[in-house]
Amino acid sequence: MGDLKDDTASERTPLLANRVNTAAISSSSSSVSSNSPGIEVANTTKILDGDVARSDEEYVGWLSLPKKKQLILLALCRLADPISSTSLLSYVYYFLRSLPGAQTPQEISRRAGMMMAAFSLCQFATGMIWGRLSDIYGRKPVIVVGLCGSMLTSLGLGFSTSFRWAVLMRMISGASNGTPGVLRTVVAELIKEKRYQSRAFLIMPMCMNVGIIVGPMLGGILANPIEAYPGLVGPGSWLGGEDGVGWMKAYPYALPNIVSAIFICASLLLAAFGMEETNPSGDIFGRLTSGFSSLCAAVRTKAARILRRPPPRSSSLSSPSPLLHDPASSLSPSPKPPSAIPLSEVLTPSITLILLSFIILPLHNTTFIQLYPIFLSTPRHDNSHRATPLGFTGGLGLPAAQVGTAMAALGVVGVSMQLLIYPPVQHRLGTLRSYRWSLLLFPLAYILTPFLAVLPSTTRDLRLPAAGPVVWAGIVATQFVQVSGRTFAAPGNVILLINSVENRRALGTVNGLGSSLASLARAVGPLSAGWGYGMGLEIGVVGAVWWAMAAVALFGVFVSTYMSEGKGFAQKEEEEEEEEEARLVKGSEPVKLVRGGAS
Repeated sequence: MGDLKDDTASERTPLLANRVNTAAISSSSSSVSSNSPGIEVANTTKILDGDVARSDEEYVGWLSLPKKKQLILLALCRLADPISSTSLLSYVYYFLRSLPGAQTPQEISRRAGMMMAAFSLCQFATGMIWGRLSDIYGRKPVIVVGLCGSMLTSLGLGFSTSFRWAVLMRMISGASNGTPGVLRTVVAELIKEKRYQSRAFLIMPMCMNVGIIVGPMLGGILANPIEAYPGLVGPGSWLGGEDGVGWMKAYPYALPNIVSAIFICASLLLAAFGMEETNPSGDIFGRLTSGFSSLCAAVRTKAARILRRPPPRSSSLSSPSPLLHDPASSLSPSPKPPSAIPLSEVLTPSITLILLSFIILPLHNTTFIQLYPIFLSTPRHDNSHRATPLGFTGGLGLPAAQVGTAMAALGVVGVSMQLLIYPPVQHRLGTLRSYRWSLLLFPLAYILTPFLAVLPSTTRDLRLPAAGPVVWAGIVATQFVQVSGRTFAAPGNVILLINSVENRRALGTVNGLGSSLASLARAVGPLSAGWGYGMGLEIGVVGAVWWAMAAVALFGVFVSTYMSEGKGFAQKEEEEEEEEEARLVKGSEPVKLVRGGAS
């Protein structure tokens, strides 16, 4: 009975390979237990036609994940974007109402859809470009550029005084932000064993849920501080003086964007100085650092010659550049970065089908996340005398702080399910099966959501926000159903896409293309939903747009029935590794296996 490999050896195992390395095979089935912390193995080997089949997969705990420091750093980088974008959701209705040109709920909802779509549309236009650049020049530069763009545009949005300027900031932010797809690529290159997938690929969606907790609470607490905290920063306060804090009066929604920019700046510094480059062939940061070190060494040597003294001996930690030993090497051209694989070779039927699901899922999921706070902020309407059961309109009239609380509850439910429920259920059902079942929850959530507007409220005055246990129970119930679907669908979508890639050099391109298509869906969904929501308010059927989203979600269920899970790019690497091993042992005597156990 062979022992399990240590963590170092296991990291060299290809991503999707299910290889079983044993020194000897016992004639009877035996249970194997792992000594690694956090891993529980109850696997039984069976001899079937000379092959070793495993009856179950290893169940991995969070502490067993390799590269934990890098994964934490990637999570912080990913967290910067949802915090910045979701903080806007809690006050976007009131932010747009403060800008000139829109006062009615119908016009505000349309403008909200346009502003949200501007970000996603520009991200769609540049997503695949960033993916290809990451394949050629490295992952780290693309992530740093994206975070830098998010930081600057967050500040620009906070100090907006017109709708056009706000849209321009969102467009620049989307065009410069290629981080989501590249971060998924980095995770795939760091985690090379299938047993770690269910948890490693859960980190990025989990960051979205954490962002949905922190972002709306941040926006709800810090938005319009003059009105929210008049005794602190308002007129006559000890911080505001006689007239209040001037820049907070002129730019009431700048404070949450300033705080978001500070967090993004911290993530930017972590990425620039702490992130490992997982694409060595395109490590432009490494080449720049090496070139800068060579330049410094050459300048130091030249200065020493001028001063007629020998150059200082370099330590083992900073060895001199080869340029100092071989002058001819400065004339040799640097190696060209590898070219990307043609797109025609990348788009296999399996990848194409999964990319279609990358369009469908964000088409309704992102629309829900962005339309839901608009619905909660929409003023209430008297629906006591509606003509038909579906002929009702209006929203709940919640203020920004309560909208932030409701959105934060959405994130708390998501994080709890991703930490406690998703890994064991995904381990038991498998990625594809759990993905298919989760898609059935989305139509149910979208059908029920508009009925929140007709739930009995303890506040009779329609000018006041809806309140009471029935209202908040309905909010939590619809959120729970939607988040349950998203908890399994979001990481499942990513894992299925990663597993469909058969060449490592195409990994960044495929993830970039997936991010671009998802961004297109995130642009089309909120834009069309904003117009549809405004039209529904006008005709008195606010649920029309929600039920249209349910139809889109049902189409996604239909598409999933034709999807299959691939083996991934590691299959080719495994074959090459086996061929290399065969060449090394060629001509040597075969090693006989000892039956009945290894000595």
